[in-house]
Amino acid sequence: MYFVDRSAVVLKPAQAFLDWLKSTSDDLPELTLSQLQSNCTTLLVPEFETPEQE
Repeated sequence: MYFVDRSAVVLKPAQAFLDWLKSTSDDLPELTLSQLQSNCTTLLVPEFETPEQE
């Protein structure tokens, strides 16, 4: 097993994102917040010692 020295950031859409998405087009299929949140994006980011390293 390998140790990965990273932190995981999970991006889950909020209700405000769904509201914005629905306002962009009338041709979108009917979506629910739970449908959007079921397939989230996960990013691995390096750990930082100080905020200046960001």
